[in-house]
Amino acid sequence: MKQKVVLLLWAVCLMSCNTEVWQMSGEYSYKTSGRVEIENADTTIQKNLPDEIGVLHILSTDRKSEEVVLTMNQLGGSVVTTHGMVEGNRIELENFERTLKLQTTLQEKNFVLQVGGYGERYENTIVFTLEYDGESEDGEYTLSGEDIRMVATWNY
Repeated sequence: MKQKVVLLLWAVCLMSCNTEVWQMSGEYSYKTSGRVEIENADTTIQKNLPDEIGVLHILSTDRKSEEVVLTMNQLGGSVVTTHGMVEGNRIELENFERTLKLQTTLQEKNFVLQVGGYGERYENTIVFTLEYDGESEDGEYTLSGEDIRMVATWNY
């Protein structure tokens, strides 16, 4: 009898949870890399992004919803939070703002960026394709990048 009650409770829990979100939730180690274009009135340069590593948490906002919260805690850097929607093995990210320090032709500049994109899950790994769009804090340079990858591997 106890075994039947346990099985029934387990089945109710599974039916009340969004399985896709539940499978995607967890703690991941991530690494981000890619290439951007920095432009001002005189010059356009292609620049490799510095590799970023850190911890990504994906948390369900509601057991029955497809919405998740993502927090990216960069090693030795800042923390960024955004929301996303899970559908199947894909997460669509809400646009979020972040800052990035990059060397231009002559000096290092802080860029304020809008970031958007999506991620696709393959077993214990999520591959995010991100887009960066923004400008330097002084407005002198613009920055854009459309093929930036963040690979997140689930921490067991």
